[in-house]
Amino acid sequence: MATQHKPWSFFGGDDWFLNIQLTDANNQPYDLDTLSEIKWLLHNPSGEIVPHTEIQTKTNAAMGMLRIWIPSAETTNFVGGAWTDYVRIVCNGIVSTLLFGSINVTADPWKAPVAVAPMATFTSRSMADVVVVLHEERIRRIPRRRAATSATGAAADMADMGTGSRAAARAARSGAGA
Repeated sequence: MATQHKPWSFFGGDDWFLNIQLTDANNQPYDLDTLSEIKWLLHNPSGEIVPHTEIQTKTNAAMGMLRIWIPSAETTNFVGGAWTDYVRIVCNGIVSTLLFGSINVTADPWKAPVAVAPMATFTSRSMADVVVVLHEERIRRIPRRRAATSATGAAADMADMGTGSRAAARAARSGAGA
């Protein structure tokens, strides 16, 4: 009879280490050296078998202690959700699924897509309405200015927007350009 293990939680992109003790129906440990086969299987949230590479290590064979390691190169591709794992053995020709349970997977946070403001945000505005400055992940909005009524006003507007020279801005403020 299979035993359900407590839920485990892992991040995709991390190395996973599962420490398991395999016991019989009387709660006595299996001697792992006497088993002809130990299989570990993983199903994704859709219930599909996920091909993967794992490394099994008998940490204490006589006490049924097994460590399963799934490398980060494998888990980085795992989607987030409720996964299920299974452990099956073959002992004296008898096939038994001993252990199963849920694994809560958080998808690899370092593989998440970068957020970009949707273009729809800007479609109702002209380029004069919004200047987007992507610097250190900040977005700054500059309201549209009224049309300059003189060359002095245009120079001041250019300087205020950071595209004119400082001399033009000083001249505009002092009235020297009029």
